[in-house]
Amino acid sequence: MDRFEVCFVNDRLVSRASAQIEPTDRGLTLGDAVFETMRVRAGCVINMYRHLERLVAASEFLGFLTVPDTRALSAAIEETRAANDIIEGVLRLTVTRGPGGRGLQGVRGRRRG
Repeated sequence: MDRFEVCFVNDRLVSRASAQIEPTDRGLTLGDAVFETMRVRAGCVINMYRHLERLVAASEFLGFLTVPDTRALSAAIEETRAANDIIEGVLRLTVTRGPGGRGLQGVRGRRRG
């Protein structure tokens, strides 16, 4: 069994067993998401703000209506790291567009071309 039992989902810590994602979440159905995998060494997330800046830039580029706030994300990352007592390891942060309709319905992204 995995020793990491706590996840941060939709603005709160939850047990891994009770973590739920909306079935229509575009990250789940279409891969419409951005993610960062971060190394933890000696209880500190290495280059956390570089990871968060890249994640926010990608969210903006893809036209997510809600772009994550780096301060809120850094607090969530630290809360999750501490709750799981991760001293050496990795954390994965995934931000999705959220629930949505079928296909490109309702997606407002940057125009290309």
